[in-house]
Amino acid sequence: MRLVQNEIEVQTPAIEEQIQVIVELGKELQDQLDALAARLRRSKVTQYTHTLTSGDRDEKGLDNLYTRLDRAKADLTARILTTHVGLSSNGTVPLTDEDMRALNLRDKVS
Repeated sequence: MRLVQNEIEVQTPAIEEQIQVIVELGKELQDQLDALAARLRRSKVTQYTHTLTSGDRDEKGLDNLYTRLDRAKADLTARILTTHVGLSSNGTVPLTDEDMRALNLRDKVS
């Protein structure tokens, strides 16, 4: 997202919209992680009971959120590249090696 902040040419409505999607997903992830952390502060019996009754649901919810976040990041990359191609075809902005490294958004976490 720093690449977009530093390059006025790629600050298009489509890219800004996708960044907003990523920010919202980040907030949703933070909310889910905060809820899990709160449950970990409870007694061991309460933790055990929750794990038995809702553990799979919590895990699936986090997996789903990570998948949506990965998709949103890939969509952002595609939008940036599409915008850059449009600018490059006009001879306006060449793609540098640094730009290519910044656009390499392979998720190292998953």
